[in-house]
Amino acid sequence: MKFIFVINPAAGKRDPSPQLIREIRQVFGDASRPPIIHLTTGAGDATLFCAQYCAAHPEEKLVFLACGGDGTLGEVAAGLDGFPHAALGVIPRGSGNDFVRNFPQLNFSSLEAQRAGHLLKGDLIQVNGTLAVNLCNAGLDANVARDKEQFKRLPLVTGSGAYLLSILRNLLQVEGVEASVSVDGEKPEQLELMLLALGSGGYYGGGFHGLPRAQIDDGLLDLCMVPRLSRTAILRLLPRYQQGAHLEDPELLRLVRYRQCRSIQVTYARPVTLCVDGETCTVSRLEAQVLPGRLRLWLPGV
Repeated sequence: MKFIFVINPAAGKRDPSPQLIREIRQVFGDASRPPIIHLTTGAGDATLFCAQYCAAHPEEKLVFLACGGDGTLGEVAAGLDGFPHAALGVIPRGSGNDFVRNFPQLNFSSLEAQRAGHLLKGDLIQVNGTLAVNLCNAGLDANVARDKEQFKRLPLVTGSGAYLLSILRNLLQVEGVEASVSVDGEKPEQLELMLLALGSGGYYGGGFHGLPRAQIDDGLLDLCMVPRLSRTAILRLLPRYQQGAHLEDPELLRLVRYRQCRSIQVTYARPVTLCVDGETCTVSRLEAQVLPGRLRLWLPGV
């Protein structure tokens, strides 16, 4: 097995590459197949590098470790799609690092554990023609992800802290958007949505457990939709939503709609912010479906 480390120097509050490269050389210094280290240069570079490397080494078993945040993870996953000899791993160095929260018993930061890892077949998500590993969301929480960038580099502000500051800002302009929603090809339903979360992973937004029943490898997407709420109702919902306890509270269950599905189509009355594995854009339509078993995931050893 050959390990390739794809490091995003712009991840997190400071460049993680100097320390990480030293650790890689210490742990893998005696490897019979020395690891490859690639520093990304901008958006899309990780995808291009991974795809080109896989195509040039079709006979090798490869493990690509995405060293950054969830955006870096998504870019590496896109580059590996279609190459069955390549697996995706992650060393969290971003501000949110939500994907690894799905595996609380594993130490993704330990290079020794990564070296002794194993494969798991999981699901990918196709979102508006692109791939996602963890989760996509639209509306209020996507606005939070978009705006948190200006907070995350402030002194003493953690990744979760940046999200909370962005939440406070966005609570000043809470709104809903009319949307036509069709799940698994069912008759479209007209809803006023404040937020929508859809994924095979359960966490986003720096630790919010919005999809508490989600599993990476069950072949299904978990869907949570929340209509427009008053600020008072949001503040009542928010702590339970963060903990993943909103499905255990009968009062909150009247405020949210939660189900599992394989596909969804949403047409919004006006453009909204969409966040896919931490990366944001503006859309008027959301089309997503699960791709069962399409993810070859490298998990660290225990």
